[in-house]
Parts: sequence; C-alpha cells; structure tokens
Amino acid sequence: MELWKKIMKRFEWIVFDLDGTIIDSTNELYKIYKLFLKEFGFNGSKTEFNRLNGPKLEEIISILKSKYNIKEKKVDLLNNYNKKIQFGYKNKILPKKNSKKLLEFLARNQYKIGLVTSSSRKNTNLVLKKNKLLKYFSMIVCGDDVLRAKPYPDIYKLFLKKITSDKEKVLVIEDSKNGYESAKNAGLECLMVKNLGSLKKKLSKINDHPYQIISSKNINLKIVPFSEKISVSQKKKIEKIWTSEQKNRKKKLFNSKVLSLKSICSTSKKISISANFVDYKYIITDRHEPSIGLKLKQIGTSGLILIDDKKDEYTLFAKRSKNNTEYPNYFELVPSGNLDDFSKINSGNLDYKSKLLDELEEEMNIKKNQVKKIFEICVIKDKNNSVYDICCIIKLGTNKNRIMRNLRNTVEYTEPKFVKIKDTPRFIVRNYDKIVPTSLGLLEHYLKRN
Repeated sequence: MELWKKIMKRFEWIVFDLDGTIIDSTNELYKIYKLFLKEFGFNGSKTEFNRLNGPKLEEIISILKSKYNIKEKKVDLLNNYNKKIQFGYKNKILPKKNSKKLLEFLARNQYKIGLVTSSSRKNTNLVLKKNKLLKYFSMIVCGDDVLRAKPYPDIYKLFLKKITSDKEKVLVIEDSKNGYESAKNAGLECLMVKNLGSLKKKLSKINDHPYQIISSKNINLKIVPFSEKISVSQKKKIEKIWTSEQKNRKKKLFNSKVLSLKSICSTSKKISISANFVDYKYIITDRHEPSIGLKLKQIGTSGLILIDDKKDEYTLFAKRSKNNTEYPNYFELVPSGNLDDFSKINSGNLDYKSKLLDELEEEMNIKKNQVKKIFEICVIKDKNNSVYDICCIIKLGTNKNRIMRNLRNTVEYTEPKFVKIKDTPRFIVRNYDKIVPTSLGLLEHYLKRN
C-alpha cells in the first residue's frame, strides 16, 4: 500500500505563481506601473506591462530606467516603486475568486502546494498573511532567492532542489508567458490558467486513470454462441474500413476469431463472464468507427511475472513493437495476448491460463516448466479501447539470469527488461504516458494488495 501511495496521483505537487494566479493583482500592478511612469512624464502600455510580468522588480526598474532615460538613481526608483506595491498588497490586492477554495481542495486531497513567484519574499509574505493563505504552502521560492528571474528557469530549478519529488510529479500553474516559459525551461509540466474554478476539473481529468479494476480471485469465463445480428449495411462498412486499414499497414492484420464480451457480473467472491467468438475485423473496425454500432468489447489476458532473486522481487516489462495495432512502442507487462478460438475450452469454460502460458513461451521464450505458480487476481478494463483483460500472477521458479540469457526480441516485443517491484513506482512515474493502461491497473492492484 505504501508503494502505491507514491503513484496513485500523477502529480504530488501543484505549484502556483502568485500575481495574477493566486492573487488578483494584475489590474492594481498595472495602475502602479502607469502611475510610476506618469511621475516622470511617460505613458506606459499594456503590451509593455505584460512583457514585464515575470522579471524581478530590480530588473523591471532597470528596463524602465534605461528605456525612458530616467535620471534618478536606481535605488531611489526601486524604493519608490516598491512602496507603491507594498501599499497595494496591504490595502487593495485580494485573492482571486475561488483561490482559497481551490487551496483547501488541494490540501484535503493531500496535494503538496508550492509557490514560485518573482515577487520579493517581504511582499509575498505580506499579501499571503493578510489574506490568511500562507498556511497552505509547503514550499515558497521568491524572486530574491535567484539572480535571474522568469523566463529563465533558475527559480523553478531552485524549487526542485528544495523538494524531494521527481520533476515528473510537479505541475505548475501560471498565468503569464514568462512564467510558462520559465517552468517549461526547467523541464516541468505547466498549465496556463486564468480561471482557477476550472482547475479542479482539469486535475480530475489528469488524474483519472485510463483503466478500471474489477477485483476477484475467482473468475469464470463461459463461452456462448454469437447471437448478434449484423446488417448488410454494417457489413459493407466493416469491409470498407478493414480494407482501408490493410492498405495502410506494412504488416497485414490477420482476421482470426477473438473473444468478445457478452456480459460480466462481479461480486466480492466471483467474476462471471459470458463471451463469444467474433471476427477480429469486427472488433478493429468497430473500434475505429463506433458509428457502425456493434459496441463490441474484446477480452484478452495479461500476466504479471514475479521472480525472486537475491532477496529482491522482480517483474518483467517489454516494449510493444511499432507494428502493433494498439499502443505501439508502449511498455507492457508480459505476457499478454488475445483470447482466440485456438484457446482450450473445457465444458464451455475457456482455459485462459494455458493461453497466457503459451503467450509467455512464444513472446519471451520462458518455458512452462519454469513457472512455479499461476493464479488470477482481477479483470482490468482498458477504458481507451473497451478491452477487458483477465489478469494473472505468474511466479517463476528459476534464476533471473537464466531467464535473461534466453530473452529475445520478437515480432510483438522489443527491449525486455526486469524491474524490481520496489522500483516500479519510479518506473511508472517516468514512463506513465508510455505504459499500456492494463499494465498500470494490474500493477496498482498488486501493489495495493502487497
């Protein structure tokens, strides 16, 4: 369970800019900028002000002094401008609508909240304390902590040095181009957000997993005849799309009979699946063109290999080849495969475990006599493709190095690699967008149980 806590959210840290993001300061700061220049007989512009959104105040003063040839000393100009800002922060500037509610939501949902701002620490603390927002932030980095301000990446790089999380677990929220470029130049993911009210929905979408776990140790898979009627017009559409798909592929698709879901019923004690065999081209064309209206849901099988070696437990990943119909070049737990009409059927029930072991030998050259134990633990639904995989644990009773010597690249897979179970959270974080959803769900279920 502790392992899974590290990866249950895509992001651990939500990091905000201050001005224009958390506090509604943009209009007031624009008035201050205009007032400052007016004292010296100049009119500012919105375009120039926007360009100055990001740099530290010292840099802003240097830019304005040089451009408008202002004679006063820089230190006096800085004090003048800073007094105006402090007055605004203390008396006029308020939090943006929904900012406090959003911070409370993030805290409740156990996100760590950071603040990275070009404003000085004195002004930052002043406005946060006044509006009772300081308590929400676990880490604050300010403009006076670095030499170069936004859009340089220094301020975000300093933030990363001060926290223990990987940068892949940090999401930055900015409202300006300079801030956005600063975060991106530091290698961080960044959202440009003007309306904080939309951020909850964005976070929910980001952290919504592309899979569903249906848990049970007892899975029964019954084969029944295919009884759906396919109209002439549907068949014409299917043939047209299938022909088009074949033209666009170097490796032609084989139209075998694969398993399609008829019904699924689950309780805490048992999952009962009723399924039938259909042409593979029905599955593929229906997925590419839902308007055909067949609404077919394929059933496959996946395994999570476990092997003990020198007091560590390992599992096996490989990269799907670029020629695969689904998820080319994605990492996947092996073995995995379709359930087809070559699978063994006993008394109407399909033997998916034997099929999975056949895939293991075919894909990874791991023999059945090297398997110590195989047992089912759940069904995972891939939400992207509406595919249900019956998932099993496969415990190997052999030496990892012996397995490695026999591993090979195949038509289906390349780059097979063992990963320590204790290192899988970091592996997932770094490769999240390039791991097959079924593998993510299977790992979540296993790690939560262990």
